[in-house]
Amino acid sequence: LRQGRYDPLPDWQQGILIYAVSEGFSDKTPTDPLDDYAEKLYNYMESMRPDIVEMLKSGKKLDETNTALLRSALAEVV
Repeated sequence: LRQGRYDPLPDWQQGILIYAVSEGFSDKTPTDPLDDYAEKLYNYMESMRPDIVEMLKSGKKLDETNTALLRSALAEVV
C-alpha cells in the first residue's frame, strides 16, 4: 500500500484496497498500474456505491450482509 508521505489515504480507501487485493479482485491488474486500479476503485465506490463508502467510514464491522455488498460492488469494478 503506497501513499504519499504527507498525504495518507483515508481509512476507508486503505481498507477497501487491501480487501480487494487480498480477495483477488485485482488479480487481472498488472502490478505496475495498481495505482490506476486503486483510483478507478475509489472513483467507482464514491460515485456508484456511496452506501458502501459510508458503511466503511462509519466503522461498521463487515458482517455477512455487508461483506456480500462489498464483494458484489468490487465485482462490478472493471
